[in-house]
Amino acid sequence: MFKPFFKSKAAKKALQKTLQVSSLPGRTETFARLELFPQRSRGLFLPEPLDDPSLLIGREKQLETLSDALQRWREGKPTSVAVIGPQGSGKTSLIQCLDEKDIGDRIVVLRYNIAQRLCNLDRVLDFFHHLFQLDPPCDNLVELSERVVNLEPQIVVLEGGHQVLLRVIGGCQAAEAFFYTLFRTRRKHLWILTCRRLPWANMDMMVGASRYFSHLISADCISEENMRKALALRLEKCGLDVTYCAAEDDFENYRKKRAGQEQSSRDDYHRALLAASGRNFYAALYFMLLGSRYDAATASLYLFPPAPLDLAFVKVLDHLHLLTLAEISGHGTLSIPEHQQIFRTSDIQSRAALEYLLQVKLAAETAAHSNGEGQAFELSPITHHAVTLALEQLNLIY
Repeated sequence: MFKPFFKSKAAKKALQKTLQVSSLPGRTETFARLELFPQRSRGLFLPEPLDDPSLLIGREKQLETLSDALQRWREGKPTSVAVIGPQGSGKTSLIQCLDEKDIGDRIVVLRYNIAQRLCNLDRVLDFFHHLFQLDPPCDNLVELSERVVNLEPQIVVLEGGHQVLLRVIGGCQAAEAFFYTLFRTRRKHLWILTCRRLPWANMDMMVGASRYFSHLISADCISEENMRKALALRLEKCGLDVTYCAAEDDFENYRKKRAGQEQSSRDDYHRALLAASGRNFYAALYFMLLGSRYDAATASLYLFPPAPLDLAFVKVLDHLHLLTLAEISGHGTLSIPEHQQIFRTSDIQSRAALEYLLQVKLAAETAAHSNGEGQAFELSPITHHAVTLALEQLNLIY
């Protein structure tokens, strides 16, 4: 017996003609539906970093560049790597799939997430003190870099590079101090930094971030062909009998497969899925689950294409909300105090602006409430592509 995925009339209505963003189920609610799936297949539908290279499609050149950087560092050459790509593009997966044989057993790999905005020099110093457990702490960057150089060689993987810069007075000085430390110590330690695409563009424009790195690796969204291959591989590995339907209302008609119709429906499905997700893998898995029916009795999965997203209202938002979206894009995440600093608004005004974007599903709360400032917001990974495209068309981001 089929178990309905949609518990509310609003959610069903959202898929009839166009998908109203404000009516979309939340990401937590949507991925919780995997509880209906067999245990062995659930992980293949979750937007989590990969550690299985066989699932990493379309990243062969990037992995090769990472391996080349590792070899260069082993030869004693100053090496630092920046992995740059949009939110949800698979930067962490790329690093995790670096062949352990290339790294070896003797090399220490230190992984760390930059969870707090490095908005001033004191925070930069505190960050490195905590990262390397330096005691007593250093008084200045010169002393800090000397002590870090004298540590045993390590591969240092830093995620959340968008936290390095806050575009306020003093923000550039802090970012330069951070990059200088990496630059000064990169002969001894191999630095690998991940950063979201738009914040990186801002840092490159304001402090010349690219000049501090020997290797820049683009982790932008993979091609449509590779996206289809990656999704098909996950469906193949999940062990379910998959049928593509023309529409939600037609899935009952597909219980008896018709080969010609199946191929046509598969092509239509992928076109609609790629259009809705903008080739963002996180969003693609979300829409795949949203348009799914699982039949436990036959272990069959029925997939129907998502309707187009209705995002016309984004372009007619008032200036504060549009500019807030632009600043979230340019910073990767934004907390309420950071919003106040940038826009010179009151606490209530900043809260209202950010929470409005949260309620209309254009923004989402960050998983870890980063920035050291309590609640923080990022663009919703589900609508990230469509929102940034609208902001580009309005010349609010570049």
